[in-house]
Amino acid sequence: MSPKENAQILTTLLFKNNIKQGEYFEDKSINCNNWQILATHSRHHLGFYDLYRNHFLSCVINPNFFFFSLKTKDDQGHHHSFFHATTFKKLVVQYVNSLYKNPLLMSRFNPDSDNYQQFLKKFKKHQNKLQAIKNTWTDQSNRNLGYLINDENDIILRTSKKDPRNILSIDVTYRKKK
Repeated sequence: MSPKENAQILTTLLFKNNIKQGEYFEDKSINCNNWQILATHSRHHLGFYDLYRNHFLSCVINPNFFFFSLKTKDDQGHHHSFFHATTFKKLVVQYVNSLYKNPLLMSRFNPDSDNYQQFLKKFKKHQNKLQAIKNTWTDQSNRNLGYLINDENDIILRTSKKDPRNILSIDVTYRKKK
C-alpha cells in the first residue's frame, strides 16, 4: 500500500470513528499508530491535530458557510503519514451537506501556503483572478466536490494599505453547483 493510500484510509477511519452528528467533544486524545492525535467536534468546528508535527485537518462550520484550515505537509514538502486533505474535505462536505442546505465554501490563501504561491505565479503573469485561481489545488479539489466560483467578485485580494500591490491573503467564495 502506498503512503497516500495509507493516509486516505487512516483519515477516513479517524473521521468515521469519531465524527457523528450530535455527538460532540473537545480535545479527545486518539492513539493512531503510536502517534497522539487530538480531535475536536462541536456544532461549529471539527478537526484532527498532530501537535507534535504541527499538522492538522480542521473545518469551521455554520449554516451559511464552512471554512477549511489544512496543513498536511512539512516545510520540506513531506506529506503527513495519516492526514489526507482531499479525503478529509470529501467527508466534511458530505457531513455539512447532511446538516445544512447549500452552505458556501470559503477559502483563504496565506503567503505561506502552496495555494497562495500557485495563485500568485499565474496572477502576476496574466492579471486575471479567475485564470489564476484555477491553477490552485484548492480550486481543483473544490470543483471536484461540486463547488464553483460564480465570477471574479468571488475572489478578494486582501492587500497592504501601504502598498496595494502587496497581496496579504486571498479570500475565495465557492457555491454548490446546481
